[in-house]
Amino acid sequence: MKKTQYKPIHNRKDKLNKRGEALVQIEVYYQRRRKYISTGIYLKPEQWDGNQVVNHENAEKLNKRIWENIIALELFELEQKDFTLKNINEYLKGEQIDDFYLFYKHEMEANNRNKLPTYQQHNSTLKHLLKYGRIISFTDLTFDRIQGFDYYLRSLDLHQNTIRKHHKNLRVYINLAIKKGKVDRGRDPYNTFKTKRLPTERVFLTSAELTAIEEMIFPDEFFTLEKVRDLFLFSCYTGVRFSDLQRLTTDQLGVGANGYVMDIRMHKTGKPVNIPLGLLFGGKPERIVLKYQEAGNKKLFPGITNQHFNRELKVIALKAGISKRLTHHVARHTFATQLLSKSKNIYLVKELLGHSRVQITEIYSHLINEVRDDELRAISW
Repeated sequence: MKKTQYKPIHNRKDKLNKRGEALVQIEVYYQRRRKYISTGIYLKPEQWDGNQVVNHENAEKLNKRIWENIIALELFELEQKDFTLKNINEYLKGEQIDDFYLFYKHEMEANNRNKLPTYQQHNSTLKHLLKYGRIISFTDLTFDRIQGFDYYLRSLDLHQNTIRKHHKNLRVYINLAIKKGKVDRGRDPYNTFKTKRLPTERVFLTSAELTAIEEMIFPDEFFTLEKVRDLFLFSCYTGVRFSDLQRLTTDQLGVGANGYVMDIRMHKTGKPVNIPLGLLFGGKPERIVLKYQEAGNKKLFPGITNQHFNRELKVIALKAGISKRLTHHVARHTFATQLLSKSKNIYLVKELLGHSRVQITEIYSHLINEVRDDELRAISW
């Protein structure tokens, strides 16, 4: 019989926070004693059914996260010669972990607990490491093993930029291990192993395509499509990323001499950005805000997952007669190219996009000729 039992529990203290939610914890039962470990996941009572997440838009991903926590704890227990609940304290501190896989897992949980997209990306790399199976301990962090990991990723027929992203994620935790004295800086395999990023095509909408989406009319039963269309257009008019769009609240709105002004701190970069909604695209983003703003509702727009959003965009593109593959990020590219085609001030675009360096924004300036050609082709001479 297994001597240690692990199980997820919800609302152990039978007390909800102001949002009506309670914490999901992992109960560790050993020799008639219990210890509770936070997962960082907060749920409403109706979103928990015994031992799993239900009725939640990210239920599958959150359940995976909970059970991967339990697997990591079980792996940690197997690494210990004389396991006690005190060892769990060492696991939580991350100080006595001599296994790189567990170190990665622990640091990922500690640093990305409240950033679901980042957590998912780093966890994807961790799963590939586990399948590769040759980077387990800190001594496995060699050029040969990293090169082998690269070969493994290529065998999956992944895009070069996706492979590079996995290396970038892995390097985050190798750097953390170096800072915490677990790996000597001179042994960093990425000192010699390099990966290249391939240039990617930036898809954007022309003025005619943007107008086609703006002029779409939806019957009442297609309210979800209309919502996605409006949120997509709002991002075309403001350049906000999907993560920022979903986090917008009425607290971030102010009123200036020219209408609504939106102050946000970008989720991806932490950079503050001030966006004058009334001055962009003839005030169109302001009108979308007024359409969805509800009295007493702090959240600005209705929630939707990125996957669902992009699925609905495919339908919108089809109905609008647009052959380009639409995703939410096309909106950000559209904002940059449309604004640059009207205002030649690249520094203005840089600030509104929240770029740290103007060189990043200059990528869009190379697309202006494409915008010009598309506009000329659309003219009926």
